[in-house]
Amino acid sequence: MNTPFKYLLSELTDKENLLNEIRKNYTLSRDNSHLARMSFLDTFDWRLHSSSLALLKHSKGYELHNLETDSLIRSFHCKPSKKARFWWDFPSEEMKNTLKEYLDQRALMPLGTIERETHSFRILNSNSKTVLRICFEKISLLDEEKKIPASNRLILTPLKGYERYCRKISAILSELNIRQDPDPRPALSIILSISGKNPSLFSSKINVKLTPEATARTAAVEILKALCENIKQNENGLFADIDSEFLHDFRVSTRRTRSALSRIKNVFPQDKVDYFRDKFASLGKITNKARDIDVYLCKREEYLSILPEKLRLPMEKYFDRLQAQRKREYKKLLRELHSSHYRKFIAEWEAFLNRKKSFGKAANSETPALEIASKFIRGRLKKILLSGKAISSTTPDCELHALRIECKKLRYLMEFFSSLFPEEEIETLTSQMKKLQDNLGSFNDLRIQQETLELSITKISPENPELRLLTAAIGGLVTHIYNEKLKVRADFDEAFKRFADRKNLALFDKLFGQP
Repeated sequence: MNTPFKYLLSELTDKENLLNEIRKNYTLSRDNSHLARMSFLDTFDWRLHSSSLALLKHSKGYELHNLETDSLIRSFHCKPSKKARFWWDFPSEEMKNTLKEYLDQRALMPLGTIERETHSFRILNSNSKTVLRICFEKISLLDEEKKIPASNRLILTPLKGYERYCRKISAILSELNIRQDPDPRPALSIILSISGKNPSLFSSKINVKLTPEATARTAAVEILKALCENIKQNENGLFADIDSEFLHDFRVSTRRTRSALSRIKNVFPQDKVDYFRDKFASLGKITNKARDIDVYLCKREEYLSILPEKLRLPMEKYFDRLQAQRKREYKKLLRELHSSHYRKFIAEWEAFLNRKKSFGKAANSETPALEIASKFIRGRLKKILLSGKAISSTTPDCELHALRIECKKLRYLMEFFSSLFPEEEIETLTSQMKKLQDNLGSFNDLRIQQETLELSITKISPENPELRLLTAAIGGLVTHIYNEKLKVRADFDEAFKRFADRKNLALFDKLFGQP
């Protein structure tokens, strides 16, 4: 089947008259008609949309569409569930496997409801063979039961080898003053535009456009404002506990804020820097326990799958207790975030960022941002190279953790000021940085998981037979995690070698200058 051709219809278009004009010269067979309400689903950060996909839920199941071609990729015929939010909630194995690739730990959210009305026909040749498909498609956005017209189209889909029929029908449409739709966007993209939903409004990444003329202070203010906006954007999802990634992104934004205050030096009065940095450090600390539990719960299925069946039940109960503990920790966290103290702090922070003229002078406040960025990035890179080259097979875990922190600081600086450098080249360096960071991050996660599980064993009473099984299960997991940690540790040398490669370092020198 070939690419469909779309024609724009008005509300005044007489469909029967149009069909009668076609019937004068062609055999027309009515196919079917459908009227359906569909919910448009995606994650908070638009993971499906960023992959040019759209997921629709209707009474008989789900449909996955390609936004670029405006075509149906796959239908999933299964009873839709209001409780199905994560990829693992869906009954269809095919749907689970399809969505898992895109969603990871993020939940699907309803982003709007549409009504889609279709009337389909086929044009047959003299041998009664289908040579062209015709579909009247009308899509409306439902807003509090009001219908907002979004798309009203006639779609011609020629079959391979019979394209001439499409050209002939197009000529008839032209005579009736029906023109091809000048809007190339798929219907679902038009609906998003009409609904006011903008997929580009949120990204966990820093997206600040700095100009070459920007001073270090101007750049710092813009970066910190963007981070503050990210913190606020994640609050509602955190309050509603939609998925664990809201807390993760909230933490990342607070951590980046602390890093920006510490790494972009001497652009604000130091007493203000110290005050706000300490406040954000305290904010980060109150999220630690809840996030640590989330990390463990994300590993639940993986951990259970590697245990013998006899040891799974006590481990499932262990995870159930973790889930209950998570609820308690989230309750404490949300109490803090709903407090007047937190609201007052965020308001104070925003007020500080909005009064640039009253900051007073600082050593680097008027220094060009490009100069400051290059200087700080070079310094951080030098420290990482020295530390990385000193790591051997006998290096304590804590030194790898320290290197991980330094890598994170460098990556944050590169992301903060990325708009000042050629996009392709800065992305190459950031990608290499991320690979090394991923290795160190995986090692650190495994280290913490191992230590936490080992500590939990010491708290288990050996008197209870069921708890003895739990001890055995945890012991098995500790062994598995330890072996995984050894594998990741063995991969460090290669990861660091690639990062410190001569070609990679030459690109650092090209962008940021030599020390």
